Amino acid sequence: MSKAIHPLGDPMRSIPPALIRILAPTILLVTAFACGKGPGEAGYTSGVPWSYPRNLASWKTTDALDPVVAVDHTGDVLVAWHGRVDSSSHSGIWACRYSSTEYWSEPAALSSTSSDAVDQRIAVNNDGLATLVWVQATSPSSIQSYHCSPLDGFTSLPDPVSLGTGDVMTPSVAMDLYGDAIAAWLQSDGSHYHVWVCRYTPISGWGSRIQLDSNLTEEARNPVVAMDPSGNAVVAWQQSTNLDLGPYSVKACLYGVGSGWSDVQDLHPGFDARNPAVAMSSAGARVFWDSASDATSHVQICTRGYTKSQGWSDAHPLSGPTVNSHFAAAAMDAAGNCIVTWGQAVRDASYAVMATRYSTSSGWATPASFEHGLSHTSLPVISMNPSGTAAIAWSQLDESSSNIYAVRYRNDWEHTFQINLEGSGRAYVPTVSVGASGEIWATWNQPCVDTRYYDVMASALP
Repeated sequence: MSKAIHPLGDPMRSIPPALIRILAPTILLVTAFACGKGPGEAGYTSGVPWSYPRNLASWKTTDALDPVVAVDHTGDVLVAWHGRVDSSSHSGIWACRYSSTEYWSEPAALSSTSSDAVDQRIAVNNDGLATLVWVQATSPSSIQSYHCSPLDGFTSLPDPVSLGTGDVMTPSVAMDLYGDAIAAWLQSDGSHYHVWVCRYTPISGWGSRIQLDSNLTEEARNPVVAMDPSGNAVVAWQQSTNLDLGPYSVKACLYGVGSGWSDVQDLHPGFDARNPAVAMSSAGARVFWDSASDATSHVQICTRGYTKSQGWSDAHPLSGPTVNSHFAAAAMDAAGNCIVTWGQAVRDASYAVMATRYSTSSGWATPASFEHGLSHTSLPVISMNPSGTAAIAWSQLDESSSNIYAVRYRNDWEHTFQINLEGSGRAYVPTVSVGASGEIWATWNQPCVDTRYYDVMASALP
């Protein structure tokens, strides 16, 4: 690991040691809206319980963008972003790690400086083993990776994931309990983009690259992957014969330890299906997507579940049939309970942050709405730990500034908190990760006080 920073009066020292992907547009269509509180929501609260936001990229002289965050069961945190050191350099992948013994490490430059690196994604398991993937804009572009362990830090050189002559985009990555990982991405054959996957083991490295969709005349988009603790996985994506107009269908492919990849399954029952999301645990898997039954109908969030004993369940709509709902994000605990969140129109082109929970004993709950006042909202993101504690985060326009909000689920929905400081404003692109003890880590972009450049901010809620 890089040398740790121990500044006198570091605000992160007040946090107990145990504390400290996608393929969709960041901002939804916006107009002002008002929406009631959902079941269990206690209302809006200021950001006092959150730790003082830490700027992880204050050293740079240009933008640091699109941070992603992951926390392991010990409370160690890994944050990655892309950005330039100065206006003349290429955009590189940077990472910063927090541990209870080292506090925040210095930012480490991970990617090659000969070309731009973007679209980073992180997967971390309980032991703190991490895999970071991104797109390196070489000619052709490629998927590259780094691996990280709590003892050894990052590997010394980037590890290539994709091979071949076609350009790549939109990687996704997941990891199991043993440090095995699966990456999924899109790769061009010169005419169309197709879904490719590759499996990583700490002993053997990246294995064979496999193309999942076999129809060479169709176009794939938005691959996402999830794994259970034992290494089984599900990959979902959308596919169409017409990239511009659709209609799209949502496909899924399962990986079983010892059996390999299954045949591709067509999941959607309607006219058009887009923007898949996946969640998985030892109890099974779920895929979510936007679904329209015909060209004039409203868009609903739909889901299908999978268990090894019963196969795929029937499609089930989660949002109402008279509103438009888009861009689901989902997470699952060890028992198979699941929470999914999305953006839903409440009137005209206005959207609310919505969520509903699936219980293995009682099924799907009534959807809840999370926001306060008249606001514009971004797409929500979600994380859940194996015990079932979850957090949803989003950005929201309040009068003239954009702020970051989060809500936690622990047996019921808690208060909605503002994460960034009052008056800091213009905070965007949140990501969130929940630790084993229920602590929440969030990252976001926010401009420097005295410049137009964006910083990477991080904060935690015990």
